[in-house]
Amino acid sequence: MINIAIVDDNRVDLNEEVQITEEYFRKKGLLCRVEPFEDPDWMIRGIKEEQYDIYIMDIRMEKMDGIEAAKKIRAEYPEPIIICATNYPEYAIDAYEVNTWRYIQKKNSQKIVVGITGPFENKYLPRIINEYKEGHE
Repeated sequence: MINIAIVDDNRVDLNEEVQITEEYFRKKGLLCRVEPFEDPDWMIRGIKEEQYDIYIMDIRMEKMDGIEAAKKIRAEYPEPIIICATNYPEYAIDAYEVNTWRYIQKKNSQKIVVGITGPFENKYLPRIINEYKEGHE
């Protein structure tokens, strides 16, 4: 199973992002567990107990911005895929400085699917699936 954390302080956006992500993996015939977080600090506090394969992060949030949260994730675990989704294009360079896989403008949440397709499917998704299988044999 692929573990995914979605962090967005806007509940409407968060629910839509969860739905789109679950639908994407269901169509691919892959099991995933999507954990929604409205508070990035809450997700960071639990990072030592719960690691995710993919993090989909809003950037502009009140308590902690997504760039800061991504830095904290990278400090603990350099391997996970981080996708930044936001309506503020001025944060794109900052997002890539924390080695994000993609930076997606969130005006149309369907674009999140674009962030997890293409090279992601060919390079990273097989690795995540193989690591899961190896750990559960």
